[in-house]
Amino acid sequence: MAPFIMLQMYTGRRQKELMKLKLSYVDEPNRIILLPGHVHKVRKTDQFITITPPVAMVLEMLNKARQDIRYEKVKDVPWLFPTLKFN
Repeated sequence: MAPFIMLQMYTGRRQKELMKLKLSYVDEPNRIILLPGHVHKVRKTDQFITITPPVAMVLEMLNKARQDIRYEKVKDVPWLFPTLKFN
């Protein structure tokens, strides 16, 4: 939960937008996170989030959390913020 709040604070994006982010939207070489039109409130155009050093730190925290043994069941989940609460 802490990385989610940190990313929300560093990017200034709405909670609903960040919850819909997928791993495939993160483009590390170009240092952007793509926001397709269906993800954010303005649906006409695609937008992006620039990966600044604070955002990169949050992404690194998420990558480390995905390596944890507790996330073994959700390793194939495409979302950036998976949860352990599922059936």
